Amino acid sequence: MNILDRYILKAITGASFLVLGVLIALTGFVVFLGELDDVGKGSFGVWNAVSYSLLMLPTQTFDMMPVAALMGSLMGLGRLAAQSELTVMRAAGVSPWRLALSAFGVGVILTVFTGALGEFIAPPLEHYALAQKTIAKHADVQFDNRQSVWIKHEGQIINARTRSDGNWEGGVFVFGFDQDRNLTSMGRAEGASLSADGRWHLDQLAESRFDGGSVVASLEEIRPLGPGLSPELLDLSEVRPQTMSTQDLHSYANYLRANDLDAKSYDIIMWFRVAGVLSIFVMTTLAVPFVFGSLRSSGGGVRLLIGIMIGALYFLANRTLASSGQVFDLNPILVASIPSLVLMLVTVIGISRIR
Repeated sequence: MNILDRYILKAITGASFLVLGVLIALTGFVVFLGELDDVGKGSFGVWNAVSYSLLMLPTQTFDMMPVAALMGSLMGLGRLAAQSELTVMRAAGVSPWRLALSAFGVGVILTVFTGALGEFIAPPLEHYALAQKTIAKHADVQFDNRQSVWIKHEGQIINARTRSDGNWEGGVFVFGFDQDRNLTSMGRAEGASLSADGRWHLDQLAESRFDGGSVVASLEEIRPLGPGLSPELLDLSEVRPQTMSTQDLHSYANYLRANDLDAKSYDIIMWFRVAGVLSIFVMTTLAVPFVFGSLRSSGGGVRLLIGIMIGALYFLANRTLASSGQVFDLNPILVASIPSLVLMLVTVIGISRIR
């Protein structure tokens, strides 16, 4: 990284995190105000509202970073243009494409930061925030942490309750079906445990098989289930897709497809999340043609307004395409890529027209 790249990095990242801080403060305050409506429900108090709002900040940071990167790049590069520093760079032989490459590099750094935030920090904190909020609002209700789970696995529907150590207890019900989805068997096991080889074993399975007009009853002390049903997948079956990491979304979607279940909603959330992260380096590069054009001598307010307008259109397009992709069964990768591809095309055309 040479002096030019470090200079552009400092200008863009400083302005981007400043804008991000303002956006997060505003959205966090709005979230807090919304949570005040629940104060007084159960044991949910003002401190719970504050805690919830703080725990949601990483998710809001992840969502706001593309817009913050665009607005920050417009502000940072715009300041250099207003002070004629970009003109000096051009006179020294630095081409617009070279400046765009520096802005692109800054975008890559912000992309890595945002991707790590959205993959490892935001999902567990959001899940914890939602769980704590629900428990506090319904403090008068006794929660059973042995959550009921419904699973389709290798032609069987399994209903079980889990306990804290991951084993199943309290009755495990197994329903078998043929390829025509006719019920062929029904059984109940006392419980199930995970063996050393990573496979589940049903304990004391009492099963009734329907063979023509007769019913055949049997009792097995141990019956192993097929591979592929990991404890991690069971955990994911109890989590909202919005609070999953990209890797978890991918794993659970593959599991659903392997069992002939609809994974479209998980695919759409996953690919829009990936596209949102990758759009950051497009946003930082998009600022280059704007600061070299008619906005070069404009004030910071004008550039900020342009950034808000483009960010709002991007956000609206993402929401509209996500809903359309699910309703009309469109390819999630293609639908998620459209906003970023359009912005990338605008960027290339804009830079190529700089004189």
